[in-house]
Amino acid sequence: MWVSQLIGAYLGSLVVLGAGARIIRPLIVVVCIAMLIRYAWQNGLFSGWW
Repeated sequence: MWVSQLIGAYLGSLVVLGAGARIIRPLIVVVCIAMLIRYAWQNGLFSGWW
C-alpha cells in the first residue's frame, strides 16, 4: 500500500509542478462539492427527493 501512496505522491507532485493552479483550483472545487454531497447523503438530506 505504501508503494501506491509513494507513486501517487510523486505523480501528484509532477502534475502540480507542471500544470499548477490551472489544475489544482478546479480540483479543489470538485472535491469540496463531492464531500458536501457525501455529507448531505449520509445525514439524510436527500431522503425525501426520490
